[in-house]
Amino acid sequence: MIISTKNIELRLLNESNLETLRVWRNSHDVNQFMEYREHISVESQHIWFQNLMKGNNHYFIIYTNDNPIGMIHLGNVDNSIGTAESGMFIAEKDYRGTGLAFSASKLLLEYAFETLKLNELFAKVKNDNKNAQDYNKLLGFREIRQLNNDFSQWSLKKIDFDRKKSVLNQLTS
Repeated sequence: MIISTKNIELRLLNESNLETLRVWRNSHDVNQFMEYREHISVESQHIWFQNLMKGNNHYFIIYTNDNPIGMIHLGNVDNSIGTAESGMFIAEKDYRGTGLAFSASKLLLEYAFETLKLNELFAKVKNDNKNAQDYNKLLGFREIRQLNNDFSQWSLKKIDFDRKKSVLNQLTS
């Protein structure tokens, strides 16, 4: 499955790009903002992927001009109540701050709310990551509670996405 717009493609994660994802996740630039920070071995990555495939998850590698630059996902999708967990990162430094993350997020949100017909998305945001907090606010997420000393939970409801969509369209046009 590929979801695309003029400058971004979201390609479903598969075995062929697991090693790229593993290298990204083990890099300090990405790892420092993650809840799971242990070194990821080739074997543990494959076990994680096999378990991922057993659930209702949509993990995508973000591409621009056929170059992989990051990962974005909807995890633990619960169709019965219309919820999922979301998250993303841009691993390739040259593409940070270019607006491509925003385009990828907009594509994922449209997929979540318009294609999958979800009602609410949740995100875990590191409490000391001001950039991620500002980014999530720009997308329409709201902080709803502290999970622990390091992370808080944020929420974006479909109704809020619908209200914000015209602004998001202007920002990505």
